[in-house]
Amino acid sequence: MSVLCFLVIYGLATSQSRAISLAGRMSAEARSSETYFRALIKYAQDIITIIEPNGAIRFESPAIEVVLGYTPEEMIGKNAFDFMHPDDKARTLAAVASAVPFPGAVRKATFRYRHKDGSWRILETIGTNQLFDSAVHGIVLNSRDVTEREESQRLIRESAERFSGFVTARALLLDR
Repeated sequence: MSVLCFLVIYGLATSQSRAISLAGRMSAEARSSETYFRALIKYAQDIITIIEPNGAIRFESPAIEVVLGYTPEEMIGKNAFDFMHPDDKARTLAAVASAVPFPGAVRKATFRYRHKDGSWRILETIGTNQLFDSAVHGIVLNSRDVTEREESQRLIRESAERFSGFVTARALLLDR
């Protein structure tokens, strides 16, 4: 009987020791993963945001400060759609809502977003529904500032329209 008690107690002690060792390794791996993730995003130029289905910001990468002037801490808990231009909000909300029921769904949207200084920046965003992924449990948004690109394209269009108008007017004058 005492041998049986010894084996039971030894087995329990060994299991507890293995569980503590496993927990320590898992904790170290989690810290290593967090360090790795932070190193990847620290100087990234694209903004990485994780939002809840209702738009509440749960995570904001450091790039938010460079691109839009806000610190990540200023944005956590705020509604991402509150910073969006009113004319772009309904279309973008619809894109997000259409992805919510489908795990892994990807949607792309371009919209104006308010900079901390009050100006508007144009963001191109790709959102991925990771709500069903227990590690993420949110919608991951990768956003890039495309304001300068959009402005350049607008200027090119306007220039082409002016040139086309000039050519048309000149042709009309020459036909006379």
